[in-house]
Amino acid sequence: MNVATQLADLLAWLHKKKIAVGSIIASCIMIDKEVNIKVFDFGYICNRVNEDSVIPLKYVVGRYPEDVSKGGCWTMRSDVYIFGLLLVELITKTKLHSDPSVFDNCKPDSFVHKSFEDVDDQTVFGITSLACRCVSADPGERPTMKMALDDLNKLRKIEKKVEGKRK
Repeated sequence: MNVATQLADLLAWLHKKKIAVGSIIASCIMIDKEVNIKVFDFGYICNRVNEDSVIPLKYVVGRYPEDVSKGGCWTMRSDVYIFGLLLVELITKTKLHSDPSVFDNCKPDSFVHKSFEDVDDQTVFGITSLACRCVSADPGERPTMKMALDDLNKLRKIEKKVEGKRK
């Protein structure tokens, strides 16, 4: 949860500054012993963009949403899609490929790794539901990075309450 929240916070901050990332892959994110992330390659960065600005696809490296590969352009919501892919990789502990069919019937309870057994159901459902929304085929159905960050912060509060009750 900490890694996902830090990455969402970073991307939301960049989007607030009108900076679109282009693509981040898991191998470009290092996690230190205190579970803090260090992102060392953002791919193509485009500044001074708005929520509806577009980035020419020729500048994008790595994975991208199906709508972009079918002739669309990169937008801030494309960054959200990439974040969603990273979330799915975190919760499934599986490296994903560019095949968008993985998410055709995205259901929040269908792909959680067994290492999440000790996490409360509400948190697991919330983070997987967020991942499914982020990888929606329709860019308009994807949340903004700010919305994703807000959702993760709410889930962290729930998680802390549940942990407090367990002690």
